[in-house]
Amino acid sequence: MATVTRGQLVESGLGVTRPHQEESLRRQTAAVPSIRFASICEKGLIGIIGAAVVITALASGAVEPWSVAIFELIVVLMIALWAGKCLSERRVLIAVPPAALPFGAMVLLGVAQSLALRDNDGNTSSLSMDVEATRSAALALFLLLVCFLAAANFLIGRKRTRAVVRCLVIYGLAMAVFAIVQHSSQEGRIYWLRPLSQGASWFGPFVNHAHFAGYMALLMPIPIGLMMNGAGRSEERFLFGFAAMMMGISLVTSLSRGGLIALASELLFLVSAGSRVLGRRVGSRDQHRAGVPLGGPRLRSLIGLGVITVSIIAGVIWMGPEPVADRIGRGNATTTGQAESLYESRGWIWRDSIRVFEAHPLLGAGMGAFETALPIYSKSDGSLQVSQSHSDYIQVLTDCGILGGLLAIWFIVAIWSVVFRGLRSHDPFGRSLALGCGAAIFGMMVHSVFDFNLELPSTALLFLLICAIASSPSVPVLGDKKKAASGTNVGMGPV
Repeated sequence: MATVTRGQLVESGLGVTRPHQEESLRRQTAAVPSIRFASICEKGLIGIIGAAVVITALASGAVEPWSVAIFELIVVLMIALWAGKCLSERRVLIAVPPAALPFGAMVLLGVAQSLALRDNDGNTSSLSMDVEATRSAALALFLLLVCFLAAANFLIGRKRTRAVVRCLVIYGLAMAVFAIVQHSSQEGRIYWLRPLSQGASWFGPFVNHAHFAGYMALLMPIPIGLMMNGAGRSEERFLFGFAAMMMGISLVTSLSRGGLIALASELLFLVSAGSRVLGRRVGSRDQHRAGVPLGGPRLRSLIGLGVITVSIIAGVIWMGPEPVADRIGRGNATTTGQAESLYESRGWIWRDSIRVFEAHPLLGAGMGAFETALPIYSKSDGSLQVSQSHSDYIQVLTDCGILGGLLAIWFIVAIWSVVFRGLRSHDPFGRSLALGCGAAIFGMMVHSVFDFNLELPSTALLFLLICAIASSPSVPVLGDKKKAASGTNVGMGPV
């Protein structure tokens, strides 16, 4: 920003400055530190978002109390930087993606469930069967909402989104290589240091191998979408393909049946949606004028997807296909040595979870109260302690009832509306993002039928980050006075 000093005004022959010139000079001089501080806060916010994604995953998915506390401190710092930016700019202008509205309503529902009323006899009544657990769950949802809004506000814009996507590809590649090396070289210890507890199915940095598979299933489609749509230079596309291959190999090696189903569903989505999207990459009239054969880009991209798929299979065969084949064919081994199918290992939990929902159909038993509510309605002998329903969809119904289910449907519809809009975009990079993010979201939706990945703060945070990236073309840039057709600007003037 160009500024004019009083001395320069005098030297220019103006002599003594006029009152309005003095006022303009004072405003310019005062604005420079504020602009610099706002820029520092914004850069700090971007770094904090990335740090939150990485730290929560490396800290075992942020499921232990110490890791949850670190996540909470990170979000508090994020809020402080955001507040500092707003104060320095003397305005509050927030871009709200459509999916943030049902998410915010879910937070309010958790707050309502956590309210406890005490009567004259000292008896406490609440909508939740475990008030403290519901308060913790509502707080976690609020922190995730803050991260979602921060990503939607500060990771938008073509240049910034490109950088974020490249970082996610490199991060996913590093995570996949680390998990494979750890699994192959030092079985039985986490980070080669910490012994595994008995019965743990640890893989990579996650306590449960299915959680690692769900995390990889979120990251893997992004480089494939970029590669299929021709985004980036040729050497970048090679990196995208190699990263996707390594992430796919690590996913299969984790031996998660839900992860394998999610992987297959993502590949089907990429083939189905990609074959339609890539056909519009160049219009037929423009292709004819340029001498480009119709279907050429589509064919090359589908061949690239086939090469990645074959490479994943070849990598698994090279590492040893017997555990994968045994896992798919036989399933879990019970204490009696007999095989157990995916439904047999979870079916009784789902049936008992439905009984919890039937007892609290409208508002549920309370967020986070599943572990308290299940023994009351379960028909099992109680020898196993179950903390989740092993299905994100059933978990929403048991915790939040029909109202929570409607909010979840609203969220899904809002996300897919922006994904479909991105797939119809005329911008190749926008279509690449929509294709990769759409496949990741679809894979998570399929995996959520069998597992509870979104109960982990790390996986939920990455999922929301991908949703924010998918929504970025629909979210107006901060400072833009125009309201996007699919987004909402909630703003205040100078404060």
